[in-house]
Amino acid sequence: YPKTAPKNNLTQFSLHYLGALVGDRLAATVLLSSDTIVISSVLGLTAVACYNNYYMVISAVRCLIMVLFDSIRPSVGNSIVTENSEKNYRDFCKITSLFLLISGFCSISMICLFQPFMRIWVGEEHLLSTATVIMFGVYFFGWKMLDVLVLYRDAAGMWWSDRFRPYVVSILNIAMNILLVHLYGLEGVVFATLFTSVCMSYPWILFILFKGYFKDKPWAYLKHLALQSGIVLIAGALTYFLCQYVVAGYSIAKFTIRILICAVVPNVIFMLTIARSSDVREIILKLTKGRI
Repeated sequence: YPKTAPKNNLTQFSLHYLGALVGDRLAATVLLSSDTIVISSVLGLTAVACYNNYYMVISAVRCLIMVLFDSIRPSVGNSIVTENSEKNYRDFCKITSLFLLISGFCSISMICLFQPFMRIWVGEEHLLSTATVIMFGVYFFGWKMLDVLVLYRDAAGMWWSDRFRPYVVSILNIAMNILLVHLYGLEGVVFATLFTSVCMSYPWILFILFKGYFKDKPWAYLKHLALQSGIVLIAGALTYFLCQYVVAGYSIAKFTIRILICAVVPNVIFMLTIARSSDVREIILKLTKGRI
């Protein structure tokens, strides 16, 4: 609108929000880049290459899921403005369950398929340890659950309430990376990122969101989340057992069988448990416009 003249100026209140938002984005950049810098400076470029092979797959899967996140973001923002907090809390639980199913399936598939895929793609000499792969899977699952909280925090405009967390998390992440990389190598770096970006940020943002917007205690939500996460854990353990001990070996044919196991076993368990709830069925019907 080139002919429209602004009537007001940015107030100090708006600048506070802008500063908090900039800090949040800056911290996200630090978390994503500090791992590579620490690994390259201490362990060398070969370790960075191995790390980036795994992280590239994680980033590609995350980008696919973010398409769904971006599609519901406007609806969440509109609901925050037009609906009450009770209605938005119910939607929040539904969205959590939906993305728990998606991220749970992706995390299980990563843990079960990473090693045979990397062995076929880049060779056995470029494999990371099994413990690192499991931490990658847990990190991805926690990352996606954190994204649900960030979705509602951003929709509610609660950056100022969250203004200290990005700096605390960034400083602690760098400090833990430097300390743990000398003690445990690459596994220590992955653990530091998992701890600071998920284990610290999740309860922090959860407390801010429930105290500042939902005006309630988060215990019912945490019970709901723990129950469904337990189902994901059971599905993951069963799928990993079948892939690791029933389908032993790393040929392309056995890798294909592992893909089929990952596609069937966890999803069948999810369909018989989490997906049978009315909340999940309702949101799936909304997203598919009743076609299923």
